[in-house]
Amino acid sequence: MELRAEISNPNIAQIELLENNSKIRINCISKGQANIIIIDPIKMNIYDVFMINISSSIVLPERIVLNIGGEIDFIKKDPEKRAQILIDSDWIVDDSEVFKFDDNTGKGIALREGITRVHLVSKDLRKEKLATEILVSKIRRINVDFSKLPKYFTDIVNDSFYRKEYAIPLKFYTNDNLEELSNNSEDNVNFIDQNLNVKCISKQPEIFLAEFKDISYEKFDEITKKDNDNFCIITIRKIPFDVVLNFLIL
Repeated sequence: MELRAEISNPNIAQIELLENNSKIRINCISKGQANIIIIDPIKMNIYDVFMINISSSIVLPERIVLNIGGEIDFIKKDPEKRAQILIDSDWIVDDSEVFKFDDNTGKGIALREGITRVHLVSKDLRKEKLATEILVSKIRRINVDFSKLPKYFTDIVNDSFYRKEYAIPLKFYTNDNLEELSNNSEDNVNFIDQNLNVKCISKQPEIFLAEFKDISYEKFDEITKKDNDNFCIITIRKIPFDVVLNFLIL
């Protein structure tokens, strides 16, 4: 039987009947919906109609907030999809003075304060696959998330609040609206390195040590890491009986 397949919206997909009309190949072009119609080209009888819905298997965040000097490695967390989607595509940046790609590493680098958009388009420039807005700014506030701290720090090993290391979660805010920097905890597609020049300094190093760590710190459990990327790590040496512990974050 001679059959023909037609699509109601050829801008989103191309179709082809194969193996004596026993299979149909659908080549997706862009997002959207369309009806596929199987007809007899001679009698013009319609044998079947079905709908296809095309969407992207990877979605970038609508907005990524970066510190000046921060880097982002797009789609690094899903290497298989990354290889498939990048094979015939190029990254295009609206304003390369705000954000640009390093030719050697392939990572995007935040250069100066501003807002731009990044697009992943096919090499023939006919199809935009992914896009996101990039906001670049300086850090204007650092907050400690006190809700996740123990009631007190102690060097008594059998105390319920004792930890070998206390992880103090830090939140970094930028621009006039005090937006929080994007982090790897909330992004399951891209790898973000904010390249923060931050130190935790102990005023009393004879009592405790303080050190800044990011989420790559392997000793953190998943509960500690959740919703946070950056921590001030406190290690208690010995707490004198009448000492109140203070620390300064710069």
